[in-house]
Amino acid sequence: MKKYFILTIILMLIFAVSSTNLFAAGNKYDGVEINCIMEPHPTTTALIQLVPEFEEATGMKVNLEEVPYEHLPNKILLNFTSKSSDYDVMHDDWLFHAYGYVKAGYLEPLDNYIEDSSLNQGLDIADFPATLINNMKVDGKLYGLPLYSDSTFVMYRKDLFEKYGIGVPTTMSELEEAAKALTMDTDNDGKIDMQGITLRAKRGIHMTWTWSNFFIAFGGEYFDEDLKPIINNENGVKGTEYYVNLVQKYGPEGATNYGWEENRIAFEQGRAAMTIDASVNAGFAEDPEKSTIAGKVGYTMIPKEKVYGINLSLHSLYISKFSENKEAAFEFIKWATSKETQLKALTIAPIPTSTSISTWKSPDYVQKYSVFMDAHFDSVENGNLKYVPKLAETMEITDTISTYISEAIAGNKTVQQALDEANEAVYKIMEDAGYYD
Repeated sequence: MKKYFILTIILMLIFAVSSTNLFAAGNKYDGVEINCIMEPHPTTTALIQLVPEFEEATGMKVNLEEVPYEHLPNKILLNFTSKSSDYDVMHDDWLFHAYGYVKAGYLEPLDNYIEDSSLNQGLDIADFPATLINNMKVDGKLYGLPLYSDSTFVMYRKDLFEKYGIGVPTTMSELEEAAKALTMDTDNDGKIDMQGITLRAKRGIHMTWTWSNFFIAFGGEYFDEDLKPIINNENGVKGTEYYVNLVQKYGPEGATNYGWEENRIAFEQGRAAMTIDASVNAGFAEDPEKSTIAGKVGYTMIPKEKVYGINLSLHSLYISKFSENKEAAFEFIKWATSKETQLKALTIAPIPTSTSISTWKSPDYVQKYSVFMDAHFDSVENGNLKYVPKLAETMEITDTISTYISEAIAGNKTVQQALDEANEAVYKIMEDAGYYD
């Protein structure tokens, strides 16, 4: 009897330990409060719901603030330049913004925390793709943990392609032909009500995210080997003309106001036959509660021209150099990006863009996303993290380029004129930053 009693006690202890969050830190963080500034994204939606579990396990209080993406970098920069400790954790794009934060000395390197056995419990760096981790190292130091990573691919209406006998596009020419054929007046009232394709064309990061797929595919490059801008060379002009042509002729009216959300919703509501955007959008397109076209969508890679121009983004969590709660901030980003949290997040929001290798293999992931997994992983395999230059000035450079492309979309300039002027403006940015003697 005594033997069974002891066994029962042991089993109860095992259950208690296994039921405790892997990232529990006892009472170490009781009363500690951290503030996180976040992108609006399904990963953030999931974290908002999961944070109470983390708070209960650690005793910490976590405030998550969502800021519209077009306003996020300015708010983060204002915080940094004033050396404010208001935000402990930042969620942002590595290439567009966070690399620049590192070069300016605004982010805390994570290596000391990762190597500290009292802080790294539950952390599995090997569960992140090595490409993502290695890209966030500067001078050998790691500055972020990846929360999500999008590729770009083509989403198309299978039903419409079948109805009108159109093949899945495998070349840029076929993509344009499909967009042209499917720009239609479906109710014969004299007005186009089905766009051939919907694309982001809002100035800034939204346009860059889409335009760069074509710019790179046609062989465009931002700089030569001496870091002199060459965006207006023949290849850059061809890629930009292709993009501008799609937006002008086959895209929705008011496309220059289309960012991520507007573009996603237009496709989900059945107003366009195709879109090219982030792979996370597929999760929304297949959600029957949000989408009128769930089950009717096909997925394929963006066609190659000279090369594949597929984007691979990296959105991560970082710790502010000015935080007064750096260890607590590390505890949070370790938990938020963990395989356990990413698996739970799948049950809350559409997140095909998980950065956890083990999550990709989970039955829940396969069941939810099998319809577009092949296209997504093919796109990741052929995607690149060089769709924008890796410079501290990237945001200013891409915003400037998009301003001139907007003029071309509006018909105020030819693409050649727009890129000529953009090239001069980018040269000035680089010159002012001290890149040239």
